[in-house]
Amino acid sequence: MRIKRLILGVFLLILSAVALGAALLFSGAISGDSIKPYVVDTVHDRLGYNVSINGEIAYKIWPAPHVRVNDTVINKVTGNKDDFEAKVGQVDLYISLMDLLKGQFVVDSLKLNKPDLVLSDFMSWQTDEIKAMSSANKDKSTQVKEGSSFTLRSFEILDGAVKIGAGDARKDVRALNVKLAQNLLLGHYDVNLSAEHSGQAIKSQLKVNIQDVANKILGVDGSIALQDDRIKLGGAGILSWMDGVSYQGETRLDVKDFDVLAHITPDKKLAASTMLSVAQKDGGYDIKATKLQINGGQYRYRGSVEGALLKGDQLAGVDVKIQSDLDADVVLDSVVARILGNLSAASRIDVSRDAGLSVRADVDSVQHKFNIAFKRPAPDKAANIVIKSDRLNIGEIYKKRQVVAQENKPLFDVYLEKGQDYFHEMVLDYIRKLPVLPLSNWTIDLGNLTYQKNNLTNIKADFSFNKNGDIHVKTLSGLYKGRDALRLSGHIVDNDKQPSYDLQFGVTVKDPAGLYSYLPKEAADVTLNLSGDPVKYSWAGQTSVGSANVLKFKALHKAQLPKDHASLLIIDVDASNLQAFSNHQAFRQALQDAHLTGKANLQAQIGVLKDKSIELDYLKGKIGNTNLDTSGRAKFVAQKQEYSLTLKADNLHYTPRGANKSSSNTAKQAEWSRQEITWPVAANIKAAVDFDVKKLQIDNILMRDVVGQVQLSDKTLMVTGLNFNAYDGNVSGAGSYKLAENGRFDLNYKAANVNIGALIKAIDKKTNNNKPPFAEGVFSGEGVFASVGRSASSLIYGLNGSGKISGQDVTVNGVDLAKIGQVLRLDTKLENNLKAIDSLMSGAMNQGKTNFKTVNVPYKIAGGIVQLDDAKFTADGFELWSKGQILLTNKTLDIKNMITYKADGEEALPQVAFTVKGPFKAPVKDLASSIVEEFIRNKINRKLNKALNNVLQDLLPAQQAPQTSGGESTEGGDAAKDNAPAPTQQKTIDPAQLLLKQILGQ
Repeated sequence: MRIKRLILGVFLLILSAVALGAALLFSGAISGDSIKPYVVDTVHDRLGYNVSINGEIAYKIWPAPHVRVNDTVINKVTGNKDDFEAKVGQVDLYISLMDLLKGQFVVDSLKLNKPDLVLSDFMSWQTDEIKAMSSANKDKSTQVKEGSSFTLRSFEILDGAVKIGAGDARKDVRALNVKLAQNLLLGHYDVNLSAEHSGQAIKSQLKVNIQDVANKILGVDGSIALQDDRIKLGGAGILSWMDGVSYQGETRLDVKDFDVLAHITPDKKLAASTMLSVAQKDGGYDIKATKLQINGGQYRYRGSVEGALLKGDQLAGVDVKIQSDLDADVVLDSVVARILGNLSAASRIDVSRDAGLSVRADVDSVQHKFNIAFKRPAPDKAANIVIKSDRLNIGEIYKKRQVVAQENKPLFDVYLEKGQDYFHEMVLDYIRKLPVLPLSNWTIDLGNLTYQKNNLTNIKADFSFNKNGDIHVKTLSGLYKGRDALRLSGHIVDNDKQPSYDLQFGVTVKDPAGLYSYLPKEAADVTLNLSGDPVKYSWAGQTSVGSANVLKFKALHKAQLPKDHASLLIIDVDASNLQAFSNHQAFRQALQDAHLTGKANLQAQIGVLKDKSIELDYLKGKIGNTNLDTSGRAKFVAQKQEYSLTLKADNLHYTPRGANKSSSNTAKQAEWSRQEITWPVAANIKAAVDFDVKKLQIDNILMRDVVGQVQLSDKTLMVTGLNFNAYDGNVSGAGSYKLAENGRFDLNYKAANVNIGALIKAIDKKTNNNKPPFAEGVFSGEGVFASVGRSASSLIYGLNGSGKISGQDVTVNGVDLAKIGQVLRLDTKLENNLKAIDSLMSGAMNQGKTNFKTVNVPYKIAGGIVQLDDAKFTADGFELWSKGQILLTNKTLDIKNMITYKADGEEALPQVAFTVKGPFKAPVKDLASSIVEEFIRNKINRKLNKALNNVLQDLLPAQQAPQTSGGESTEGGDAAKDNAPAPTQQKTIDPAQLLLKQILGQ
């Protein structure tokens, strides 16, 4: 190499000048000060340097005879003097006296103590004289020939410093120590070098064989270590400069203790060996590395490197090929290991002064191809890395080599067992294990990612590493099954002692109902905001459907978690309508039936416990016009779910299956359904809900202060402790239905002082508010019922039980039973009785109302038939007794009734019977009017007979008293007769007219 020949010539010339002066000094011919001008003039004239020897040149005896030159400064005679300057604090020259006596000038040792060299660039040390020397000796080589009069056995630099460049580009090499020593026995030089650059140590140990130096060949064997021995370059080969400088030999590179290697090999070591050939050509060097072997833990690769170095502005341009070289029986225990263990790549690496570093590679691993582009414009600038691939199939990666899969628990089980803190620490641990990559920007474009049956497409990543190794994720996105968008952004601080993260993860699902029927059809968006460090963390998120429905949540800090909690979540719901959160018909129908529509504002605190249970500390808020307050616990054991909840509400309105629709054919009786009852709750769910509702409306039935408990278990529904106030009264009861026991049904109830009229109006939607219900008053009652069946029909046909109903001041509308008694009590006037009978027949059973003071109706049910044996109704003027059946099986009535009226004076009134028979919606009331007619007929007959007797008495004259005989009597009689008034004539009476007046009551 021309430059190296030139440097060697300059060095020998300076050394010759100093050596000649030293020889004269040793011989005693001159003094040290006398040779200064000779040395200064020689270097000035021959090399174009100014030499200032500010110290003395002296001969020293201790520790061995030598010449010492102190405080020397060298710089250029012409040109910019700042381009080059060399300062040497002390030069010690040890000359062999024995060889000097033999006529040979042998330097045992030359030592430079604390030299300081400043260069503006690598070539700035050249002067015009040196350039002319280089041009004159272009085809010659400066060399040390065997047997010459000059020999250097040892050369040493102590604590030197070299500065190359200017400004921010200046390179400082400090603590430079060089020792060159000739090994006389083995015939080579030992070269030891150490230095420090940018805080990194550089060490070198070389053996240089000069036996063939006359043929311009050196044998080199040794190593160079960088960064505290973490990078070590070594080898053994031949260095030649006959036709340009060339090197050929075995070369080895060892790297260790870099964090990036932890992802390749646990011991963080990597070794590479090759047969390296470097030859000078066309102003640069051709390089070729064959038999390249790379070993890193369980990985082995083979390959080659071929290209050029230092040609013009291009510092390097090489093609690299690499191929995995693992044995077939090597077990790879992870996906990353499988990718690296089956890697092949062809790369082009270019390094230039202007464009920096550029790498283009085509990588093939486990049937997957990647195109990688790496470019770094300058050492202090961020590298740009672009990776593109059409697909990535995880399943194919698993098939390539044997997999030793570790048994992992389900993620949810780990979450419950370890808790939220564990996952936070796991994130921090992953951050600590992230590769510490240099300043770089990454762009990844992946067409398709497949894992089992899950498919991600159009995956794009844009992230960067800063100078500290921190990661900034601008975007990481993809489409799940080509429709649902995933995204990740945020910042990760990669610090072993204080790692931290601030990430946002989002999922936008285009059609949630397509994934799970309970989810909405409208696009939903879930966003998670995750941040934390070793001291604290904050996890929060939100869910929105469309643009108006939002559910927010956050996880409390670990210091706020009870020990038995895996996590504790705060949930805030602000939704225009809860129906938007699910498109499932059952959910929407439930909200509609419960009238839980409209704007929802809810807050909840939910704890996830490590025993697989969920604790609902509270769920408070408002949905529409309903205020809710719920708390409780849910537990998940294996596949089973257990719930224990308390529900409080101020106002609930429930309409089963939405608003009832009236039938166009109201007279038609619907049959009981024979369809088997379906169970709306999964068999593995067990629940107990205590409820307390201030106002509960079921359809049109209004209840207040409703309390009780609903229990759900394996195919069992049970209501216990039910108690509520309704329509001025109180009702309590309990009931259950067990589908598991062939559909076992049980019910009992008690009712006290219920306003039956208001209740009937609420039940019967057809009742006009201005029209009274068929019954009014205050009722009480109780009953016990049981049945078995899996359909409505079988439950009705199997219904059994008993009970009673009692009431006070009860009015039955649509019938006037008192009117019959009034007719029976009418004064028997012929025209009035005829009209009363006609009115009774046409209206008594269909018009008016009947008032009862008390009602007492005991009943029994057997086989779906209600049996009335002794139902009693009492009124002011009569009593009503009922007996018969109510057939629930076919929804018909067959009731026989008997009315007993109070006696009319001394005359007893007859009992009047009537029946109610037919379908529930249109029963027929049939009065036994013949009894009334017979009673009135007999009454008329009796009155006619009496009237006739009275007429006969009026028509017949009164009977005369008989006359007595005797004297006195005669005389007395004659006297009376003589004194009596004269008889008058009697008035004549019409018998027919008299009879009519009696009958008509005139």
